[in-house]
Amino acid sequence: MLQRSESSNSHLLERVAAYVPPALLILVALSQVHTAGFGDLLTPAKGGGFGLFSTVDKLANRDVRLFLIEESGRELIWAPAELRATRHRRVIHRATSYPTPGNLGAVARKAAALLDAPSIAALRLEVWKKSFDSQNLEVRRIKVAEYFLRLDAESP
Repeated sequence: MLQRSESSNSHLLERVAAYVPPALLILVALSQVHTAGFGDLLTPAKGGGFGLFSTVDKLANRDVRLFLIEESGRELIWAPAELRATRHRRVIHRATSYPTPGNLGAVARKAAALLDAPSIAALRLEVWKKSFDSQNLEVRRIKVAEYFLRLDAESP
């Protein structure tokens, strides 16, 4: 009687163990699909996984655009060379890879620190990616994220 109980317990353990690896793989796959597709946090090729060769959304195809907004409301495109310096590349890379408000804010604050123009009231930062329209066979640009930083007397 004791042997029969041990046998049924080991059989149950084997059955449960058989389902654990597939369940973990499905969980990881769903997490990657959500992060890469719905959250626009990762490119499918870099960390998003499953779309490596099926998409043009790679980090090299993402752009960060910076706009200066004057007090009059006029917007100017700004591309400071200092912001592309080696010491700031990591911050820009992070904002391009993971365009969250925190990462975009870090780039905007670094750019604001480089700014020396009292007529500028705000900065606007945008991250764009490329997408392939298979119906029209065209590559399109899509805005992934936008961040707005108001500059006042207390801001850098």
